Amino acid sequence: MAVPDAKWEEAMALLQQFERQVIAPVYFNWNFITNQLGISKPTLWRNKAFEREFQRVKDIVRNYKSGAKSFDQLGALAKNHAHGKDEKIRRLKEQVEDLTRQLARERERLIYAALIARRRNIDPAEFMQNTPVIRVSKTKDKVTNIEKSRR
Repeated sequence: MAVPDAKWEEAMALLQQFERQVIAPVYFNWNFITNQLGISKPTLWRNKAFEREFQRVKDIVRNYKSGAKSFDQLGALAKNHAHGKDEKIRRLKEQVEDLTRQLARERERLIYAALIARRRNIDPAEFMQNTPVIRVSKTKDKVTNIEKSRR
């Protein structure tokens, strides 16, 4: 039987509740977790992401039980905020790489088009001067602002 993604999200949320001390550390055991989720221990243990998160939270909860540590909300918020910025930076770097590849591909296409145009005795510069985009930008430059003409 396959476990739906919503159940895995619920399982991760339950572990986060233990990490943030929303649920008391004394309840951190397999009976409680399997009763809350309705998923067996072997099924949970097959998911490697859940297993890693469980091991990490288990160490944290062990420290909570011994009294050595408690949940630092400000530290967690700062860490989460920094992680969000890091994630945004990573996504933007990927986007820059993708756009750079697209630009290189389009430049190559333009060079090839200019080469073909020259073979057929067409001046590429003349063709570029008559494009609709350039014509539109020239007409925009000729429009005067109403504020300037009133003075």
